[in-house]
Amino acid sequence: MYTLVLANKRYSSWSMRVWLLMKEFDIPFKEELIRFDSPDFASRVSDYSLTKKVPLLLDESLVISDTLAIVEYLAESHAELAIWPTDKQKRAKARSLCAQMHAGYSLLRNECPMQFDKVYKRFTPSELLRKEIASFSSIFLEALSQSDGDFLFGEYSAADAYYAPFLSRFDSYLLPLDDRINAYYAKVKMTKSYQNWQQDVANEKEDNTESSLYSSLDDVRD
Repeated sequence: MYTLVLANKRYSSWSMRVWLLMKEFDIPFKEELIRFDSPDFASRVSDYSLTKKVPLLLDESLVISDTLAIVEYLAESHAELAIWPTDKQKRAKARSLCAQMHAGYSLLRNECPMQFDKVYKRFTPSELLRKEIASFSSIFLEALSQSDGDFLFGEYSAADAYYAPFLSRFDSYLLPLDDRINAYYAKVKMTKSYQNWQQDVANEKEDNTESSLYSSLDDVRD
């Protein structure tokens, strides 16, 4: 059985992507959660990988780092599952969307770090962030316009798991989102994997991470 090494579910968006994917496709795994505020976080993670980053997927003696590499490994290991769309063109587009998320949208990540169950009522996005959101919306709406199902490429795929943490930030920071994207995101939030993650966050003990990462954001509401 796989072991997924991850960090706090409230904060770790990259962990969330792999976790959602594996849960949604019923891929069995054990969790090893290492809290960000743990004094031995770096040393425990480096026991598995010199990257000192999560998530990590352990498959016996093999350690796979980097979210996209983990997704590709799972897709190869479980060819019977449509982790990527079965259609060649849709599959290429799904990979492109994930690559854009992987390498881009740094402003949203930097200005709006993931705090899954909080709402920041007084957050004001920068002008550059507004432009980045507009660019994202155009790209995302194009994909949705070609979908023949509830999700980005019809059936649930890696692309949906990849964008779920990204869209959660729009809830946390009260950022405007196109109605069509909101409707799509509502369906994502109804999936078993998302609801299980949401429940785990609700049960997760808060730590000192918030005070260091979010001290500049005021008026937090649970």
